[in-house]
Amino acid sequence: MSKFICKKEIKGGQWRQGQKGISVILVSCLQCFFFVFLADTAEK
Repeated sequence: MSKFICKKEIKGGQWRQGQKGISVILVSCLQCFFFVFLADTAEK
């Protein structure tokens, strides 16, 4: 589930930013990963 959310976020970032660069995609993926990590930690 978390991987699906990250893929969705990356695609959304590409759509919003156009092709401004991979750094934008990387940042959005890191933010998503951090959010998922916090959610997983909170569930335990």
